[in-house]
This record gives sequence, C-alpha cells and structure tokens, in this order.
Amino acid sequence: NCKECEKEEDLKCLKCNDNYFIVDEDYINCTLESEIVPIDEYYLNENRDHYYSCKNSKYNSIQNCLKCNKRNSCSLCQDNFTFISDTKSSCVKIEDLGNDYIPDLNDNSMYRKCNYFIQNCDTCSSKDTCLSCQTQFGLYNDKSFCVNINEEGFYKNPINNLYYLCNSTINNCQKCTSSNNCNYCIDGYIRI
Repeated sequence: NCKECEKEEDLKCLKCNDNYFIVDEDYINCTLESEIVPIDEYYLNENRDHYYSCKNSKYNSIQNCLKCNKRNSCSLCQDNFTFISDTKSSCVKIEDLGNDYIPDLNDNSMYRKCNYFIQNCDTCSSKDTCLSCQTQFGLYNDKSFCVNINEEGFYKNPINNLYYLCNSTINNCQKCTSSNNCNYCIDGYIRI
C-alpha cells in the first residue's frame, strides 16, 4: 500500500496509496484510516498523509493529552489530568491542584480556580463553599462569599474568624464592631 519509498531497496514509505496513511513513526506500514483506532486520539497533518498520536509529546507539545484534532492542541486530557483554563493549553495532574481548583460541572474536562465560582475566594471545597479568601477579604459566616474587610456593614467574629452582617444581629445597624455593639445606624434611625 506504499506509493512512494525513500529508496527502492529501503522499506521506509514516504507516501501511501489513497485512503492509507503513515501513523506516527511507522514508515514501513501504510494503515487504512478505518484501522486507526480510536481515531480521535490521532490528528491528520497539514499534508493529509500522516496521522500522529495526540499522546506522543514528539508530535504534540501538550503533555498528557489523550484526544486532539490538530497539532499542539488538545480536546481531552489523559486519565487523572485536567485542563485548568479555557485555552486548554496544558493538561495538569489533578492531585497537584489542591484546594485552589475544583471541577467545572458545565465542562467535565476542566478544573477552574475557586474565584471563578466565588469572587475573591482563594480555596474552596465546592462551587458554593469557600474555605479561605484572598488578601483584603474575609469569609462570610455561611462561606458562600468573601467580604471586603474594609466594607461597612460587616463585623468579624473573633472566635471563628467569620464575617457577619451587622443588620442581621442588630436591627437597622449600618456599622458595628460586634454582634451587640452598633457604631451607627442606617439613615432614618438613631442609637438608643
């Protein structure tokens, strides 16, 4: 099934007959396209005469890639690896991510940083639960968001280090230092 060899006595095939292809570095055999299985783990070169494995780092700069459709691209990482950005430009070992990243339920091939789901969140256990916030932010008491520590209307509980809304513990309180100490009230109300 070889159409053109390097030299007549050499077994290295340079070009295959129609519907046959060179696969990776196998220049001896020409393979029928239907026999390249699974086909989505290979990509066809620009000359449309050679298939390369997505897994082989010699042909694909994205390490730990399982499926691709062109050189230096990846559509799915190998087992225990994941993408960590929309560009899908690298496959990273999942166990190395720690609590900075969690699975994106809308794209099961992707892990995202916690602050993608919860603004200013540094580490999280789910898309709804933050464990720690970025600098200048504190964790709200239900762990659903991060509070700017300089923002009025919240106070920090020194026992659990979580932030609470002043108005939730003292009615009509705008700024407070604790659950029972209001500094000043919202407009239209006075401290008694």
